[in-house]
Parts: sequence; C-alpha cells; structure tokens
Amino acid sequence: MGAMIPLDLHPEVRKRNIERCRQRGIVLPTFEQMKDPERSPAAIRAKLASVGLWDVDPLNLFRITWRNEPVDRGGGFGSVNRIDPAGTRCGSPSRSRLPGRPARCAR
Repeated sequence: MGAMIPLDLHPEVRKRNIERCRQRGIVLPTFEQMKDPERSPAAIRAKLASVGLWDVDPLNLFRITWRNEPVDRGGGFGSVNRIDPAGTRCGSPSRSRLPGRPARCAR
C-alpha cells in the first residue's frame, strides 16, 4: 500500500486561510451542508440561482455534492445525481456510482 496523505494540522496556515476567506467574503460549506444541501443557508441557495455550474465562483463550493441539478446555469439541488452501470446494462453485479459519466460496458 502506498504512503498515506499527511493529515497534519497547521494552525498558522489554517488561521491565514480563514482570514483570507473572510477578507474576500468566501463562505465555506460544512460537511453537513455538502451532505444535505437543504442545510445550506437560504441566502446562499438563492445566490446560486445566478451562478453557472462551471463558473469560477466560491459559491460553487456549495455544489460539491452528488445532489446538483445538472443544468448550465442556476441549478438547485434534487435527488442524487448518478448513473448505475451495473445490472442488466453491463451484466455486472457491481453497484458503482459514477457522477455525470456515461455508462460504458466492456464487451
């Protein structure tokens, strides 16, 4: 097995990054908000209505979830955004979930 990613905390770096986000008005989602987008503040969800899915905008950090509405602009959240290439389509017992990718079966 390869080397693990170091998970060391660096308080000074963290403090500097928090201050930089505050200066720029960047709000970061919590893990709970990424897991359940309905927990995100209503003001953030309203602002996302005018932000494109691929725009370089810090608000898109709230779209780091499998529940994105897959539209170019102003999408909200819905059911889990996935495809399931397993079963009859591919003949595989696997239950893989691939976000936004077309199912391709090896034949």
